[in-house]
Amino acid sequence: MQIHAFYTIRTTRQTSLDIQPERLQRLAVFYVAGQLLGGFIGFGVLKLITPKHIWRPEDATGPGVCTTVPHPDLSPFTAVTVEFIITSVLIFLCCGVWDSRNAKHHDSVPLRFGLTITGLALAGARFSGGSMNPARSLGPAIWNGDFEHHWIYWVGPLLAPLVVTPFYRIVFQQREAEPEETTEKRTEEFPLRTNNV
Repeated sequence: MQIHAFYTIRTTRQTSLDIQPERLQRLAVFYVAGQLLGGFIGFGVLKLITPKHIWRPEDATGPGVCTTVPHPDLSPFTAVTVEFIITSVLIFLCCGVWDSRNAKHHDSVPLRFGLTITGLALAGARFSGGSMNPARSLGPAIWNGDFEHHWIYWVGPLLAPLVVTPFYRIVFQQREAEPEETTEKRTEEFPLRTNNV
């Protein structure tokens, strides 16, 4: 789950998750802090156990290992746009999964998320680094000291749920259920055949 998922849960009206807004706000603070701290500690452990010459050889220039940076030929605006688009696709998936109308269709959710994130990361990596989450970019930036264009990985991914979630609510707004009488009438008009005649 991403940092921006809490905003998505909070603003998706037809959510199948039963979480009170006050509790969600408290959880969000701890969750965001945990993700940022986890990214920092996790990358620090990785750096600790990996030989120093792999991280940044003496004659190397440019960003450190695992630091998300935009392609040198792209403008920062293009990189923000790519991050916004790939994060938007991920937010659409979150909204669809958490929509109460899909509460019975959670059998392959891990597979859906895994394949979607893999595809989006591969698609965006060449252009912007394919971060989709500020916590993913913060740890390597701090440890490597590479903060050039780091704002891209906060603006793009955090702007996506602000735009996509209300859009999802408007476009896929839950319609009123049809009365049961109409449904019964339809089944009576077209009965199923029980014999093979």
